[in-house]
Amino acid sequence: MVLIQGSTAGVATLKYSAGRSGFDERKKLVDKLKAEFSADWPTFDSAAQARVVAGLTSVADWIGSGEFFEKS
Repeated sequence: MVLIQGSTAGVATLKYSAGRSGFDERKKLVDKLKAEFSADWPTFDSAAQARVVAGLTSVADWIGSGEFFEKS
């Protein structure tokens, strides 16, 4: 599990932490990232917009998992 310990010049320093639930650690990581980048979860104006973003994400994941991008 990973916690953000601090940041220097906008770069987060990660530290391994044992003994906590994975969900709590992921939530802390997301909260720290949201604070670091002054951002929140995106909102969609319509279901169609959300479907388009989901489709683009799926295609990007499919392309990124292709053989061309595998490490040798």
